[in-house]
This record gives sequence, C-alpha cells and structure tokens, in this order.
Amino acid sequence: MPKGIYIQEAGQAVNSSGSGNYDTGLASGLTMPEAVGGYPQDTTVAELSGKTFIKMWDDLLFPTVLAYIGTNVSALLAGVTTVTAEVGTAYAPATTGTLTPGVINNGDGSTGPNLKGDANEFRFYLPNASLDETVAAPIDNDEDWTFTSYEILLGTNRWQVQIDYDAGTGTYYDNKGNAVTNLDGSRGAGTASDYSNTITGRRYAWRGYGIQNSAPTGSTEVRNLATKSFLDGSNLGTFTITIPASTQEVYLYVPAGNTINVLYVESSYANVNDSFTKTQFNVNDAGGNPISYDSWVSYIGASGYPSEANYEVTIS
Repeated sequence: MPKGIYIQEAGQAVNSSGSGNYDTGLASGLTMPEAVGGYPQDTTVAELSGKTFIKMWDDLLFPTVLAYIGTNVSALLAGVTTVTAEVGTAYAPATTGTLTPGVINNGDGSTGPNLKGDANEFRFYLPNASLDETVAAPIDNDEDWTFTSYEILLGTNRWQVQIDYDAGTGTYYDNKGNAVTNLDGSRGAGTASDYSNTITGRRYAWRGYGIQNSAPTGSTEVRNLATKSFLDGSNLGTFTITIPASTQEVYLYVPAGNTINVLYVESSYANVNDSFTKTQFNVNDAGGNPISYDSWVSYIGASGYPSEANYEVTIS
C-alpha cells in the first residue's frame, strides 16, 4: 500500500501512521468482558472513543503502573531477651527504639522517597503502662533508653516504645516517569509503636530431702534449697522428687491456694498425701515480697526407703 494511504473504519479516515482517532458504531455503554493489557474489565466504548490509535496501543501494550508502598512504616523496640524469670526480679533493660519510615517504590520498581517523615518524639513505657521517659526532637530515627528498674509481675511483662513521626515528603513517579499522587493519603504524620520481647513472670516450687527435722521453716531456708522449678501462670504444675535410699525426710513448698497430690511411683502410684504434715508460712519472692506458701513435710522413717524412690507431685 503506498505510503500515506488512508483506510476507512466506521466512517473515520485513519492515517496509516496510527494517528487517527478511535470511532465506532458500537453502543457507548458496551463494556469489555475481561481485562486486556492496560484496559481493565468493564472499560466502556465511551471511555475509549476519541483516543488516538497510538495512545490506545500504548495503553494496551504498556499499561501505566502507579507508585506503590515498598515497605510500610514501623517501630521496633530492641534490647529485651525472651526469658522466664521469678516474680519480683528487678529488670532495667537497655533498649533501642527505631523508626523505619517506610519506602515508596516508583512504578518502574526503582526506589522513591520515604513513605513517612522522620521521628519527632519517642515515648518509652514500662510494662505497667506508665510513662518512663519522653525524648523530644531526637537526632535521628534511633533512640537508646535504659528503663527504670522494674519488678517482674506474674504473667506477661513487655516494655513499649511509641514514636511520633512527620508527614512524608518528596516526589514519586509512575513507570512512565510521570509524577503521581496516588499514595498521598498514606503519607500523613502519625504514631508507630512496638512492644519488646516478653519476660514471663513465674513463681517457684521448691523441694528437697534430708535427715529428720531438716525441713526449712522460714523464707530464707526455703529460698536456699537447691532444687526448684517454675510453675505456670496459675501456680500449677507437675514435678518429681527423687528420694535417695535411706533418706528420712522429704518436703515441698508451693504457693498456697491450690490442690496438691503426691503419688509414690514405685508403690503403684499410691497417694501419700496423708503422710505429710501441712502448714503455711510466707516465702519471699525475688523482690522480697512475702507470698503465702504451703509447706508439706513427710517423715519417712529412721531408715528411709531401702532403695531410691520417686514422688510425683501435681499442683492443680
């Protein structure tokens, strides 16, 4: 076909260079049944009418990709190790609060500006939700803080940082190099927060054995016992006391208020609760706070058991 020849389509003269406009006799409300290239499903004839064929081919083959959030804004409080600790233990963790302002990716995948602005205030909170310190106008998006000493409570103990940040600034682009604004609604000032790892507060169950009348009768003696283990958050649990042959006395100490059962393993798990003398007295926690404990003491006999024995203790 000679260069410059025009072809007729739906009454519209179209230049072979593709510079003509789309015009059709189809109903203006007719919609595309599915997405094709850069045109989404339900695009109407009316939306395409009047577009040049070059524009239509560009949109079809090279759809516009808007900028998108690469990483979102977030806060981090580092410096606390996940452990189980006795109730009353004093902790003053050295921590670092960090704001990650997030990143916008341009439509072509390149890195654009930060999603949010920089931090303007850090607030550090103790596990009881009381404010420990405020740091205004920090130098950067990291702030070190050593918390005031805090006694661990029964259950979950977590420290917190709240970080206020400014609105994001800077231009971002679609994949065709055009400045866009589709993320402006996500760039406002705000607050990000994070909790530290958890220190779980638990109480001990102590136990031991020895000669007659060797059982502890006070807090200091109980806390000096070599054998102990953590109970759960309701002061419940199970443990075994292994009693050497010839041992005269065995004893255990657990927080008061729960049911205790002691089974003699080598005697077909016979219940030996009645062999114990039960009393109560206070045993201090790690912070020196008195806690009511059940004291169970059993005198086996002058010669003890002829061979090693095991008592299985269940607190429920």
